[in-house]
Amino acid sequence: MEFYRVTHHSQLSPGAFDILEPREGEAVSSSEINTIMCPGLAFTKIGQRMGQGGGFYDRLLEKATAAHIYGACFDEQIVQEIPEESHDQRMLEILHPSLGS
Repeated sequence: MEFYRVTHHSQLSPGAFDILEPREGEAVSSSEINTIMCPGLAFTKIGQRMGQGGGFYDRLLEKATAAHIYGACFDEQIVQEIPEESHDQRMLEILHPSLGS
């Protein structure tokens, strides 16, 4: 995965699964990133994340040492418990529609 500086939504175009992603621009090192919105299958309120099982995001997030990492999901994806392994990276906060209500 590569990171790019995005300053306007016009720099994004649909990629896999029609998810908007940058197609060009200034490449950014993972150590320069200050905020990451991370997808997942499920999250707990304490920041645990369940991904697809390959550890792809965990390895990436481990390199982004200065980043605040937020999980982004629907309310239905919030669960009580997720098995956690030593390499799993926790989210700072989970952002979902009913947050704050």
